[in-house]
Amino acid sequence: MCGFLLPRGVLICCVLLLAASCVPSGVRLYPGVPVPAVVYDGASLEYFYALTPIPAPAVRVRVTENGLVEPGGPTVPGDYLPESFSREIAARLDLRSFPSLLALPAGFGALTHQGRGWDAEYRDERSCSFASGIGTCTYTFVASFDYTGDGLRDWLFVSSQQVPAEDAPMLILWLLAESPMPGDDLLAVRLLGFEERYGIGGSRAVMNAAEVPHHIAALRGKLGLQ
Repeated sequence: MCGFLLPRGVLICCVLLLAASCVPSGVRLYPGVPVPAVVYDGASLEYFYALTPIPAPAVRVRVTENGLVEPGGPTVPGDYLPESFSREIAARLDLRSFPSLLALPAGFGALTHQGRGWDAEYRDERSCSFASGIGTCTYTFVASFDYTGDGLRDWLFVSSQQVPAEDAPMLILWLLAESPMPGDDLLAVRLLGFEERYGIGGSRAVMNAAEVPHHIAALRGKLGLQ
């Protein structure tokens, strides 16, 4: 019989990693206390709160003058905070799950930005951009916190979209991934906020998320997009 024994410290680390990876979906890792928020862009988070009402019973996240995040605290094993949110967006974001000016034509060959047809630029671990013949878009990760108030961690990020059409506006979409888990499954998101901007310092339109699908369809028709 052949084999080997792992050092005690390595064995403990392996057990902890295995336990963390086996946390089932929907398990509350912080029972009785708020999920500790992780904020990457405090200014954008404040702007988002001004744009979109907070659902009850969610707790509003804030960054103090001293740079502390409330609610705060240490994270526990199994709480999913990937090293690169940019790579997660590229590999897993389901482009069919939210209204978009960049509607994928038949045969485009990609349900995510990692598929055929997209050129990627990873600015850092929390922001990225993608370009193709149908347009360009960016994603910036804003915060990871319990937005819905159900005791589970959510991800908030903001996306911009532009298409190569005359007089086309820039669209700003605030997107939420609810209770994401590690793995290869596609990541569906929910649209929370929407803006339409024309030029630097130009007009700006803000509308309810429920109105956006119809508005984008009408905008695509106006711009002559297929």
